[in-house]
Amino acid sequence: MSPTDHTEITPLLVPIDEAAHLLGIGRSKLYELIVDGAIATVSIGRARRVPVAALHDYVNTLQNRPVTRAEPSDTLRDRG
Repeated sequence: MSPTDHTEITPLLVPIDEAAHLLGIGRSKLYELIVDGAIATVSIGRARRVPVAALHDYVNTLQNRPVTRAEPSDTLRDRG
C-alpha cells in the first residue's frame, strides 16, 4: 500500500471499550456477554480483543431470535 493510497482498512479486532461502543452498551454488560459465551474474544499477549466478526455474529443472533411481547407489570396496570 502506498502512502497516497487512501483506502480505509477495516479492523479485524477491536479493544473491549471500542466493542462496547460499537454495540451501544457499557463495558460491564460486554464483559457479562463475554463470560456467558455470547461474544468471543482473543488474547494477543496480555491484550484482550474482540473480533469484529464476533460482534456481527452476536447482533445476528439477536435479530434471529423470536420476538416476545412483554406483559405490562401489575403495578402499571393498576395505575389509572
